[in-house]
Amino acid sequence: SDILFLCVLVVILTEPSLQRCMCIEKEAGRIGRFISKIQLNAPSSSCNVVEIIATLKTSGQEVCLDGNALWVRKILEKLKVQPDSP
Repeated sequence: SDILFLCVLVVILTEPSLQRCMCIEKEAGRIGRFISKIQLNAPSSSCNVVEIIATLKTSGQEVCLDGNALWVRKILEKLKVQPDSP
């Protein structure tokens, strides 16, 4: 029964559909001029917060933005997107 428990645990921990929040660290620094795209991930069963993910122009790297940073809120307002909307 210990082996069965471990097998089930491994399946649960490695299951790709069991996602967590993508944004562990959030960028608060002003990087607005380097952003090519902004994506909002609404709260879900796997992550209960709105995630703001920016794609950088030169590298294509995705960076999580701090929704409390004034410059991020201004960009979202300019795009007429509310971070608190589902």
